[in-house]
Amino acid sequence: TSSAWVVGPWSMSRCRIPMNSVKQYADLLACESSPMQEHMGVLSAVAHRAAARKGGAINVVEMGVGDKGYSTFAFLAALLDTGGGLTSVDIGPCEDVRAAVAEYAPGAAHTFVQGDSLAVAEKLPAPIDVLMLDTSHTYSQTVSELETYAGSVSHAIVLHDIRTRSTVWQALYDW
Repeated sequence: TSSAWVVGPWSMSRCRIPMNSVKQYADLLACESSPMQEHMGVLSAVAHRAAARKGGAINVVEMGVGDKGYSTFAFLAALLDTGGGLTSVDIGPCEDVRAAVAEYAPGAAHTFVQGDSLAVAEKLPAPIDVLMLDTSHTYSQTVSELETYAGSVSHAIVLHDIRTRSTVWQALYDW
């Protein structure tokens, strides 16, 4: 079990919980103040619903991991219940998130792909049951991601920052 206070590459957490599992780590991230932490429960619910509709294990792909992996751990925690795998795509190396996954979710069906989301299609599972888009938030990137991947998604496409980034909303509207 790791220390009750988490001091890492990010910051001191406000939550005091011992951490020895992916669910506890996801709970820790949900206690932090971040625009993404508000949505962790929704992401988990989307994964659970997709698995219920499919009647089994699901493939989740998240594009855009960020520096803490909020969506990564929300999905990994849900996949412990539902079965299935998570593929995380980011243009950066996300070393801190990958280290946290290795520590708190050893053996999880998790694959990290470094690269531009539009250039990695052949490395992604098929079909994709849940797709999370949280990359550059530009209009052209968002439309291109939707055009490239929407036809491969069986259950849900989740877009982050749709209300706070008008380019994401406009891309979805125009798509």
